[in-house]
Amino acid sequence: MKKKLFTAFLLGLLPFLSLSQRLTLEQLIFIYKKKNISDANDYLEAKGWVYNSNKKETGLTQAFTKWVYDGLSDHTVNISSTKNGINAVFYSCNKTNFDAIKRRTMSLKMKKADSGVDDDGTLFTTYVGAKYEVRFLITSSQSFDGKYSVELMDKVLAMFHPVGK
Repeated sequence: MKKKLFTAFLLGLLPFLSLSQRLTLEQLIFIYKKKNISDANDYLEAKGWVYNSNKKETGLTQAFTKWVYDGLSDHTVNISSTKNGINAVFYSCNKTNFDAIKRRTMSLKMKKADSGVDDDGTLFTTYVGAKYEVRFLITSSQSFDGKYSVELMDKVLAMFHPVGK
């Protein structure tokens, strides 16, 4: 009896244990506001994410830092940063989490600014709010970490990063 009760208890906890891998729009904004890779790393590690890699683009002054959720899922967080701080957060996730972030974006009355298909076949939809631009990407390409991705950046910086290009 105790064994069955303990098993039921563990199964009941399972959904709560995996919640920290699911990031919300507010958490993506919180990470973006960190403006510092070290602080973003501390935040992500406290939630069970593990630093994976760092890559500096040749000829550019920006680096891309990647975290995975403790190796247990295909969820990844990539942060683009320069010496001035974080300039974009990219989050690859499952469809359920992707849809939840999209619903939250729409509930905040962000305006749909653009949508379409870019050159590599990625479907994109862009929403713009008072401070941020959020892009939702769906791809079958292996050039991304996952099929469903969310990109968050400052609205002003987004003007220099053409949509769908």
